[in-house]
This record gives sequence, structure tokens and C-alpha cells, in this order.
Amino acid sequence: MSAMLERQVAHFTSDTFVHDRAAEYRGATPAECWAATIELCAGLDWFLDRMDGPARARAMEPEPLSDEIVAILEALQRPA
Repeated sequence: MSAMLERQVAHFTSDTFVHDRAAEYRGATPAECWAATIELCAGLDWFLDRMDGPARARAMEPEPLSDEIVAILEALQRPA
């Protein structure tokens, strides 16, 4: 992986980035959050429309869940 790409990955996955990005939604009403979600989804549609078929199919593939996440979800579904 190139050094530039590594720096970008580190930036966009950092706690600081996520914290700063979420700041605009703190204190927002559910309606405001929903409106922002719709706007973000429209942006995604714009990107997906510009991808060729195979690239779009890869982008739409769900990420596999880790064994740890599966175990947590299964535990949540068990009766207490």
C-alpha cells in the first residue's frame, strides 16, 4: 500500500475523525438525523451511478461479520 493511501486510511479510521464527524449530529433531532441520512445516501447513489457493473457489485457486497460480532449478536438474541 502506498504511503499516501496508508495516511488516508489512518486519518479516516481515527477516533478523532469519527468524533469530529459525529459532532454535527450531537443534539440533532431524529428528523434532522433522518434528513442527513437521506442526503448522505443520495451522495452514495451519485458515486454508485458512476461505477461500472463489476465495481458496483463489489461495492455493494456486504462485509463479512467477524466471529466476535456474530457471537455478540447471537448472545443478544438469546432469552435472558
